[in-house]
This record gives sequence, C-alpha cells and structure tokens, in this order.
Amino acid sequence: MPPQAEDQPVVFDLTRETWVLRAVGDTGAVPGHLQDALAAGVPAALPGCVHADLLRRGLIADPRDGFNESLSRWIGLTQWEYSTECAPAGVLKTHAGRLDLVFDTIETVGDVWLNHERLAQARCAFHPVRLDARHAFADGTGRIAVRFEAPLTHIRDMAARLGERPVNGDWDPFVFARGPAMNYGWDFSPQSPTCGITGGVRLEAWRGVRIAHLRPLVERLTDDTWRVRVCVDIETNDENPLASFTLRARLDAPDGGSAGETQWRGVPSPSPAYDGGPPLRTLSAEILLRSPQLWWPAGEGRQPLYTLVAEVECSDAATGERTLVRRGARLGVREVKLSTAPDRHGSGFTVVVNGRPIFCKGFNTTPRELFKGSPLRHGFDPASLLALHAEAGVNMLRIWGGGEYERDEFYDACDRLGIMVWQDFMFSCGMYPQEPPFPALVEAEARHQVSRLAAHPCVVLWCGGNECVWGHRAWGWKERLKPGQSWGEAYYFDLLPRVLASADGTRAYWPNSPWSGDDASHPNDAARGDRHTWDLRLGDAVKLVPRFCSEFGHQSPPSIESLTASFGAQGLSEATRCGAPQLLAHLQRGPGGNAQQYAELPEVFGPRADIDDFESWHFAASLLQARAVRTMFAWCRANAPTCMGVLLWQHHDVWPGLTWALVDDLGVPKPAMSAFHQAMGPRLLDLFATQDGLVVGASNMPRRDPGHEGSWAPRLTAQRLDFHGRVIASEPLAPPAIVPGVGWLSPPLSDRIAHAQDPAAECVCVVSEDGLRSPPWFFVHDRALHLPEPRGAYTLSREGDGLRVSLRAETLVREAMPLMPRRGVRPACLARQPRACALVTLLPGESWSVLVEGRDAAEWIETSAAAGELLRDDVLVCANRFGTMA
Repeated sequence: MPPQAEDQPVVFDLTRETWVLRAVGDTGAVPGHLQDALAAGVPAALPGCVHADLLRRGLIADPRDGFNESLSRWIGLTQWEYSTECAPAGVLKTHAGRLDLVFDTIETVGDVWLNHERLAQARCAFHPVRLDARHAFADGTGRIAVRFEAPLTHIRDMAARLGERPVNGDWDPFVFARGPAMNYGWDFSPQSPTCGITGGVRLEAWRGVRIAHLRPLVERLTDDTWRVRVCVDIETNDENPLASFTLRARLDAPDGGSAGETQWRGVPSPSPAYDGGPPLRTLSAEILLRSPQLWWPAGEGRQPLYTLVAEVECSDAATGERTLVRRGARLGVREVKLSTAPDRHGSGFTVVVNGRPIFCKGFNTTPRELFKGSPLRHGFDPASLLALHAEAGVNMLRIWGGGEYERDEFYDACDRLGIMVWQDFMFSCGMYPQEPPFPALVEAEARHQVSRLAAHPCVVLWCGGNECVWGHRAWGWKERLKPGQSWGEAYYFDLLPRVLASADGTRAYWPNSPWSGDDASHPNDAARGDRHTWDLRLGDAVKLVPRFCSEFGHQSPPSIESLTASFGAQGLSEATRCGAPQLLAHLQRGPGGNAQQYAELPEVFGPRADIDDFESWHFAASLLQARAVRTMFAWCRANAPTCMGVLLWQHHDVWPGLTWALVDDLGVPKPAMSAFHQAMGPRLLDLFATQDGLVVGASNMPRRDPGHEGSWAPRLTAQRLDFHGRVIASEPLAPPAIVPGVGWLSPPLSDRIAHAQDPAAECVCVVSEDGLRSPPWFFVHDRALHLPEPRGAYTLSREGDGLRVSLRAETLVREAMPLMPRRGVRPACLARQPRACALVTLLPGESWSVLVEGRDAAEWIETSAAAGELLRDDVLVCANRFGTMA
C-alpha cells in the first residue's frame, strides 16, 4: 500500500462555527440589566475574549475610552462559558484514526468540556491544549464548551492558598496566572482582566503519526562547515503500534537548488518538546553544509533563507500500512553567542553573530491589542511596520515578559528583514510561586515555545523574565516574603536553561533583565550585564555608560486626536478647561504619578507649559520625550563598544494613556518617533554636557555587506552661532577613522565654543563636510532662551491630490511639529517616513519639505499660506513658542 501524505492531517476549523458566550455560575457581579441577556447567551467571535464580544454587541462601554475603565471591572469577577455545537461528519467519514480537539490559546483558566464530559483543565495561555476526541462524535455531532473561572477571583484565591507574593504597583496578584500579566493593569495599560479563546480552534484527524514540531538546529563546526540537526518531534497513535520509522530531510538553498539531504531509520527517542498533549518522541538526522550563505542582522548583510522539508514515514506493525507526513520550515544559517567576558570596564553584554559583535538598537514591544478579537484602533500592519523600522535602522526588538509570545507571522517577518529578537519568557515585575501546579505549567510553556521558535534565525536571545531578580534583590521584596516562600528563582536559574539546553542549545540565554551576571553585583549594575535606565532622565543620561541599555524611556501624552476619540471633542474640552489634572491623573499609571513623570516641565519650559494651558503642556511634554529618546540613543552609540545596545521602552500603546510609547493607540506617531528614527540613522552626531565639559559624540553604523567595512573619517567643525545664523566662533575637530559599530567621544570643546557671550541667544552645532550635523545644543533651558518668532519662506507645489510644502528657514526654527493631527491634516509621509515629517529643527538657511495628502487638506494649506499663517500654531507649532522673545 503506498504511503499517504496529502491528507495528514484533515483539519476542521471550529472558529467558523457559531459560538455563544454566557455568564455562568455565580453571576452576582453582573449588572442587573445584563443578567438575563448574558445568562441566555450572546453571539461570540473567535479568536476573541469576553471584552471584545461584549463590546461588539454594545453591552459595555469601552474601558479604553473616557473614564469607563471601572465600569467593566465586573467581567473579571464573573465566570464565563464559550460553547458551540458542531458536526464534523466530513472529517470522520474521510479519515479514520485519531481525532484531536486543539486550542491554540485558552486565556487563561478554563475547563474544556465535550458532550458534558470535562476533558481537561486549561491553566496556561502560552501553550496549546490538545485533546483526544475520537470517541466524542460517535453520532456525528458534539457540544464543545470552555468554562472559565473568574480571572480576578481565581488569582485572589490562589494567592490566599499559596501565600501572597509581592508584585510591582498596586495591581492584582497576576503572578498566580500563566497568562498576559498586563491584563491585570500595568503602568501603560488599564486594569481589564479578561478571558477567552484567543487563538485558533480546530479538529485534527490523523492516522499513524503526526509531526508536532520541526526543530532545525544550526551549528558551526569549522569556519566553512555547518551542521543542521533536523529534529522532528512526533506523536503516534497508540491504538495501532508502529513497527518502523524513516526520516528523510531535504534542504534547498535560497536560490532553489539542493543544499543537502539526509535519511535516517530507527526508533525515536523521548522528546524534550511538549505540545499540550501526550508525550512526544523525536527523530533526528544531520545535514552538513559547506560554505553556506549566512544570515545576518539588518544592516550587517543579507538574510538568505533556506527551505527545509522533513518527511516521516512509518508502518503499522499489524497491517503493514504505511503513513507519510511532512513538515516544512524556513531557516537561516547563522551562529549567535552572547559575550559577557570581563574587561577593564566590568563585564560586557554583546550579541555576536557569525563572529561579529553587533550593536543592537531598537525597542521593547508589547501586545498590539488589549482585547483579542476587537478591531485594532491603530490599524497596524505588523509586517509593513517592521519593514519600515528595518529600513530606518532597527535591528533588534525585545518581546517583553509581561505580555505574550508573538504570532508566527511576526517571527517570519523578522527572519526576512534581519530584525533580531530578544525573547523574554513570560515573567515580569513580580515574585512568582514555584508550588504546584506552576512548575509543570512553566515547563510545558517553555518546551512548547522553544520548540515552536527553533527554526527562526531572528531569535538570538532567550531571557528568563523582566525585573524579577532586580525586584527581589533591590525593591524590598525579599524582605516581604515569608520564610521559605518561593519567588521564581528556580525558573530563571534552573528550569528554563535546562529546557533550552535539551530542546535547542544553539541560542544564548540570560536569566533575567536586568542582571549583572552574578550574585555579587547589583542586578542593575551599569558596568555589568544589561541595565534598565530609569534613574537618569534627559541630560542626566550621560552620567554613566551602560554595557547594554535594555530599557529606558520618557513619558508623554497621546495625540490630541487620540484623546478626542476617547473623550469626545466636547468632553476633552471640558476636561482640559475645568479639570485637566483629573484627566491626567486618570490616564497616569506610572511610578510617582504626574509629579514625577513630568517633573522637568516647569524647569525647562516655564509657565507656558503649565497644565492650565493644556495644548502648550501637551506639546512641551511631547518635546521632552523626543529629546530624551535622542539623547540616550546618541550617548549609547557614541560609547560603543563599551556599550553594545540600547532598546527603547516602548513602541506602541493599547489605550490613550500617559505612557512611554512612540505611537499612540490610534497609530499616530508622537514627536519622539521622529527622534527615534533619526537616532537609528547610519551616522549620528550629537553634543553632550558631561562633568568634564561639552563633548561631541559620533557614531558610525552604516549598512554593509561582509568585507565592506565602511569606516568613516569625518571632517567636523564645531560652531557657536546665534539664532539668526551668524557664526560667532568655529574650530575644526579631528576624530580618528571610526569603524562600523563603534562610537567616538571628543575631548571637551574649548572655551571659544563651549562658553557663550549671551547664553540666551546662542547655541552650538557640529557639522561634517558631508552635510550631517548635530541638533543645536543650548546653554540654558527653553524658558530662558530669547528665541525669535519663527520666520521662513514657503513654496507650494501640487502633487496629484496632495500638496508639497517646502520651507526655507530665515530664523532658527526649533523642533517644529508640522500639520498637527488634531487639525485634521496628515502628511502623506507620516506613516512611511516618520523621520522626515514629525519633528524638525532648521537653522537659518536650511530647508525642509513634506507631502500633504488630500485635496481638502491641500486647499486648506493654500488658504493658510495666503494668509501668512503657515508658521503659526494652526499649521506648524514649534519650540520657539517657549522662548522669551517669541
């Protein structure tokens, strides 16, 4: 009998069935006007969650809007059930053998019922649930239900039973649930604990054998010889014992030609992987590669991807019937290591790819949506957004441990683009219990995720979690634990590295972030390991040099557009006119509140940034974030290779709060996005006021191919000039040739440059012969500057339905934010070229242009230009407004 492969497995997609959501059990927390409707059930959509379904039906007000957050708190105190009736007759008739019910994600604590029989307890949102359902559809139909415990009730009960553990903030004890911690409230998101079936659901029919994971593990043997260990984790149908197994694997080169193949016969060994079901077994074989095409991070070379196809053939011991199953994967040939060797500065933290140290620059990423299944407000296309960042110079993203593991499409895009992924395991900001059932849940999660991501070259570093070791050591948490209480240490230093060693072994592991590499040093020691820099803000960032800054940030408000969408135009107007402090207090979840997060505003900008003038306060707060982003990136880059990475916290928002995000919940880039993309550029110049004096920092990180080093020997000139462009003093600088991935700091500039005759009317710039220049450095804060009324000459030219606006500055125009979204006008390049449009500083004589989309917007700008209003706040607002002369 010929082997069969084309029908393995047959899949019946259950997300397309009719699902019903009900409140069950004790429904005392449900508002009275909703009890009858929710007891009877409302239509549900999968993948999704309770919040998304109730929002879709108009049964709750959106917790992200206005002051609605507390109105849906009852959802987390209620038990819920998702159910459907299905008749997979076609699957049963077509395919005899096993029939599995598979849930990719159940979030988070629920029991799976089939025909009124409880089949399983789901207790972790981070690995699938696979159940043998072959006997459940004898009559061709079945009722599937998932009954969820009330999320808040469950974690509170677990805390009472196992003993309270410290967590960051005043949040609920999220450490007692293996689901996204941020659902329970965080400093960048509201408190909205939810539950639901947030991944795919299906029936899979198969016979003989199925492939659970394909783990191609790539290793370098010599300079030009590499090995791909093809590990295939399988499950067999125990009702029909299998007599023999054959594994065949073929590897095709990026150009389509054969790169190698192998065949192996024998008995599989126990597998280190886990698939949310019965134990698995592993078959493995090797393919050797000679001088392969190497995968490189973005900017360091190309990203060629090989295609691997693995086939497992087996035969039934009794009947001799053969079954053939296939699985494919795309992989990159690369070697990654983490160098933490001691040196004269302490001990390093350097990602090394193919033997080359890589300076990592990018950001921390959090879940894109607060409620699975609800429409995305920002409309992000993740692949397009990642492509934009790769083009700008981003080469690393950190997937933070308080959210969730990303979907396959995310890692696929990072593979193609060369964006390295620092992957946290899902632990963050708390003391995690090690009592049952948690160790088994964590191990199952880790084995599944490590096996799932093994093929992706983009995943270069696994990390045990976020700020847990730091919190235990330095935040007083150790003292708050009762004698003998566990806090998660065994996960970070034993279980997780053990899982990685058995299931992968080709990637680096770091126990926690931040961590100094040993118990003797402070976990957040700047001289060792990675560091989270939250204790130095704005210009104070230059007081130390981290070895790798894996978190830093500065808060700002969302766009006026986002606030208007959340509160309504009238509501926002009333709130800002009568109670802006109350509005801001509601949107603020950060440590120390607004008093701490915006402490510098009065000092820097003076009374014009007072909260009573909300629009000025909003703009000033946004400017400070942009300056902080630029300063930290430029400082870390200038100090390479002592510092070998800087990652911003964070990229995007899930609600219109006061956060550290670059992009708000509507997808509107903040001014800091422009600063971020400027800081990603291949070459960077900046000025820093250090304790030794005013110094110049330069960084050279060009795109390059192996063998093309791209050294930079810039001819620089430091200038002191006034705000009308007159050069008061000038002197040349002679930096050495700067090789890629390395920075340079000058000696302190001379008094001719670094000391002003009139500090309120002068600034310092550094320019290079190729046109690159630093942002102006000012001797005093904005509030004391004599900045002129901004002036410039405009030219307008039609381009299709849009209008290109070009400005040639006649005076210093500092940090102009053009075409404010709140006015209803959006530049065409706002999404595609954030570096070009969101924030710009022009010295006298410099020019800038932007393309504005839409006929209505073009006509409005033409009218404004005719009235001489283009440099007024209606169209372009700039920091000149905070100077005493403006």
